[in-house]
Amino acid sequence: MPAATRLRCLARPFRQIRPGRRALLRALPAVPLSALLTALPQATRAQALQRPIPATAPAGILKIGVFPAAELNGKAITLGPGLRLYDLNNIIVTPASVRGVALKVAWLAGPNGEIIQAWMLTDADYRARRARKN
Repeated sequence: MPAATRLRCLARPFRQIRPGRRALLRALPAVPLSALLTALPQATRAQALQRPIPATAPAGILKIGVFPAAELNGKAITLGPGLRLYDLNNIIVTPASVRGVALKVAWLAGPNGEIIQAWMLTDADYRARRARKN
């Protein structure tokens, strides 16, 4: 169908469109939604599997205070200005949203000793990293 005919068809009031086409037009908005709903669990599973935590990243308990102050394993430490803190789904979390909470993390330090990247860990991941260190 030429583009001009399609435009005229879409410009007509809905009641003037033939019944067969009416059913087709009603079904079109549902197609992307159903495709999205079937793809969503697969995307979530794939995202959960891809956590690029370096094997050399040490594990510790991080408690964030007022930025940039924090405690790592009970010792005062500074957070880097571009800190990337990842949650369990690999989504970046702002440090202010987890202020005062003791987090089990794997972390990387910058050139001045500040924390520049941290990944929140599950209890099992934390225990495995601590056991690997010893």
